[in-house]
Formats: sequence, structure tokens, C-alpha cells
Amino acid sequence: MYSLRPYQQKAVDFTLERFQKDKEPMLMVAPTGAGKTWIIAEIAKRWNGKVLVLTVSKELCQQDAEKLEIVCGKDQTGIYSASWGKKEIKDITVATIQSAYKHPELWDEFSLIVVDEVEATSLDGMLGELVKGKRVLGLTATPYASVGSRRGKWYTTKLWPMHKVKSKKYGWYWKPCEYVISEEELLKDGYLSPLKIYSTPERCGILRLASNGSEYEKESIEKWVNQILFRIMQVMAGAEGKGWVNSGIVFMPSVESCEALEKVCQDFHINAKAVHNRTPANVRDKIISDHKAGKLRWLINQGIATRGFDNPQVDCLVIARPTASLRLHRQMIGRGVRVAPGKFGCTVLDLTENCKRWGGLLDVKMGKKGWADTILLRGEDISGMEVSKIDLTRSKKNGTRTTTNTDHDNAGNL
Repeated sequence: MYSLRPYQQKAVDFTLERFQKDKEPMLMVAPTGAGKTWIIAEIAKRWNGKVLVLTVSKELCQQDAEKLEIVCGKDQTGIYSASWGKKEIKDITVATIQSAYKHPELWDEFSLIVVDEVEATSLDGMLGELVKGKRVLGLTATPYASVGSRRGKWYTTKLWPMHKVKSKKYGWYWKPCEYVISEEELLKDGYLSPLKIYSTPERCGILRLASNGSEYEKESIEKWVNQILFRIMQVMAGAEGKGWVNSGIVFMPSVESCEALEKVCQDFHINAKAVHNRTPANVRDKIISDHKAGKLRWLINQGIATRGFDNPQVDCLVIARPTASLRLHRQMIGRGVRVAPGKFGCTVLDLTENCKRWGGLLDVKMGKKGWADTILLRGEDISGMEVSKIDLTRSKKNGTRTTTNTDHDNAGNL
């Protein structure tokens, strides 16, 4: 029998009251580990009308459907997804955007559309046609958008809150975040697991930002990961030796580096397997299932165990995926914040400069409580700043430079 946490119940009540007064789209921030699917399910249960829950992937579709079935009942919950081979339309339907978009007439009678992981969607794409004329609730853990602008022959990429990004078709569609669930409060109340971050960047001087400033050049990432591949394996072995890991995830920058690390781990008898977008679906499902069941200690991945991946047992993360994306960084470290029986925290071993650039769990917040329209990094507003120019250091009075101190639970050398 499920039971909503107090903050989840408040979020549900706020949303239902809000849509009684205002039909405009609403944006809610629910951090990774806050249980936003339970919030979605309770809203769907109490909504007076049909509800369509849109997801961006097969895995998210399954996760949302499982919880909706628990709360609303299997008879009331349907799945509409080509990747799952199901086309069930019921009063509460979970669908992938790609499948729902092909038949917009099927959703005419649905009065509420909930978009899970809304930051990964675009109104100028398939989503825009589906939400037209509907009440829309967007949920996200990372309400940020990177927007490119031309200056002469160069492109710069700036970081903005989602509502400050203009859609070509729908203009200024989103309002500022109207409801923000605080990570600080969730940590204090024991609903999130604290992170212990050990940051020792490895040879990051060879990494080069692309000309748009939004990511690193592919060639420099490949050179970097090839040079530190053996070091990554050593970090994994060291984490085991120090008792830091029962269930771990390693984030890698490419398919090739995933497979290379898996081979090195096999040679040194480390219990690890790799998954990526070229892994056959049945093999990938088996590896992920073994990891969640505790049969596999390390899950090496590229692009699989980031957004929407849910394994509360994870207590160690190895970050070997350099990124200039705040959203991706937050998604990666968020895999370790879920609580589980016997889990006292999650160790983050960062071999990149990601934590130096973007900090830890509490370093990034949405400004203006209850009406969040700015992005705060270590208390400073970075809305509209070029990603490539976000300062990684602070000046001391004597003129020397030092790494910015973050809210890490712990820090030090590996």
C-alpha cells in the first residue's frame, strides 16, 4: 500500500488548486529522488477527467505506468507505446511522445497532459502539437535550457531557466517554476541520501571546449579517456577495497570507452558490465536487471543510466564523462541520491572537472522561492551567462586563485 510523503501531498494539492484557478501551463521542479512519479499518479487519480502522461523514453514509460497502476488501478491505466508493443487507451494513459504524436486525434478527450522530464522536450517538435489547447503540467528535476546565439562568426551558448526560452511556434509558453520542491529540505528530512564527493580531475588540461562553449570537443574527450582508462579501473578497485561500494555506476563518454573499460575490468576480475545504445535490448535489460538485483556490482554506461534511471541501492558513482552541461551533470550525480534500507550515503568519485564547474547537490538552486525564475550557482545568479565563461575559481585577497569550495559532504584525494 502506497502512502504519499508530506511534501508530495502538498505538491499534489497545490497543482489541483492551481488548475482550478488558472488553465495556463504549469512548471514544477521535483528533484531526482523526490518521487515525482508518485506525484503524477496521485494527480491523475484525483483529476476530474482523462489524463495523458507523456514520457521521452521506453524506460520512463514503464516506470510511470507501474506506479500509476498501483495508485489508479490496472483497469484505469493504459500504455500507448510502439517500443512496448502496446496501444491501450484508457482514462489514464502513459505514452511515449513519439507514439502519441502520430495520432493526435486519440487525445481530444484528454483534459490534462502531464509531461515527465519536460526539459528533454521541445515545443517546436512533436510535443507542441499534443499540448495545444490543453491544461499542461511539466515536471523536471533540471529546469534549465542552453540557448545558442550568433556573434559574428562564433556561436555562444547561454544558460537560461526554461521559461526564458522562446518557442518559434508558441512564444513564451512556460511561466517561471511555480512549485519547487527543495533538495535542502529533502536532505534534512531524510528523503534524499547525502553525497560525499571526492574530486581529483585527471589530466583535464587536454580537454578543449567546442567553439560554441556548450560541450567539449569529441577529439579531446577521446584522447582524455584513452589516457586515463586504466586509472578509472583503479578507482573502481579502490572503491571496493575501501568499502565504498555495494552498487556502483560508471559514466563514460562513448560506446567505445564503455567497451574498453569493460574489457579492462574483466582482465582484473572486477564485477562490471557495460550498456550503451548499441547494446541489444534484451541484453541491456538483463544487465540492468542484474545490477538492480545486486548480482552485478558495477554498471558501466554511456547515455543509459542518466535520465530516469532508478536504482535506490546505488551508493557509488564514478564520473568519467566530462561535460559542460549543467543538466547532464545534475542527472549523473542524481543517480545516487535515492534512499534505501541500509544505505547511509553515496560516494561520488569525480575524475573530471564537472564538480569543479557545477558543484554538488546543493550548489545549484532556483531563485525566488515559490516563483523560481533564476538559476543560482553557489548563491550567484548565472542566468544568461555563457557556459564557457562560468568562473570555476574565486580570487583570494592576496591575489592567488583557489578552487571554489562547494557543499560537498566530504572532499579529498581518491
